[in-house]
Amino acid sequence: MLPWAAKSEEPTHHVVDVVTEADNLRMYFDPKILLIQPGDTVTWKNLFKEDHNVVTYPDGYPEGSESLNSPFFKESGDSWSYTFTVEGTYDYHCIPHILLGMHGSVVVGKPSDAADYHVPNRDEVVEYRDRLVEFFDNEELEEMPENVLFLLDSATAVAGRTETNDGNPSALGTP
Repeated sequence: MLPWAAKSEEPTHHVVDVVTEADNLRMYFDPKILLIQPGDTVTWKNLFKEDHNVVTYPDGYPEGSESLNSPFFKESGDSWSYTFTVEGTYDYHCIPHILLGMHGSVVVGKPSDAADYHVPNRDEVVEYRDRLVEFFDNEELEEMPENVLFLLDSATAVAGRTETNDGNPSALGTP
């Protein structure tokens, strides 16, 4: 039987630890992949005093659902919960630590096929780009994972490029 085929009678509560290992220079979600059923609730719990959040990519959740967008966890013990009602795959990350590979997935019911994912509109992509620009300079942004670079390029094309003081277009449409 496939792991997402088993269904429980009652909604279940799951916890994802938000982990900072300063000695090993690692930050991660544990578990990284969580298999749950519609109606289940997931709570992300910050285990250390470090700024983290939980955010889906603009195209990283099933059509018909909503994006994950937690407040920042500032203190050890801070948490945020979300009840999943739409089947599919939710790919999320921590904005400040995306370059450290801090990401995870929640699979609700069964994994999403490519056609099942949300197709972001212009405003969603530009808003995501603007959130990244708050944390990273252009050099850091160029080191983003390929799917993020694609979204950044799309947002720039949509928002229009501006020119920097030297007359060259900026990488992100901002001076």
